[in-house]
Amino acid sequence: MWLDSGSIQIHLTVNPNGTYRRDRLIDTTDSHFAMRVEDFEEAMRHLFACGFKEDSAANDPKRLLIDRKNAAGYPQAYLLDPDQHLIEINAANK
Repeated sequence: MWLDSGSIQIHLTVNPNGTYRRDRLIDTTDSHFAMRVEDFEEAMRHLFACGFKEDSAANDPKRLLIDRKNAAGYPQAYLLDPDQHLIEINAANK
């Protein structure tokens, strides 16, 4: 999947022969990249429609960790991509 954000592109690929980080859990302090979205709740609805769940087991690849009230002051969600890289989605103010 190629994601466009203005002049920036993020490429997410699945490589069955790649080197995967197996048995990794979501750890919000791990290295990750973040993407700010204009409509956080719409982004969450889209992830739910794709099968992600907040109440999934910790080792479920479709686990979604949502923190709507935190020290950052804006909602954040964390999930793993197919290679188990940590991704943050947030509604940070511009």
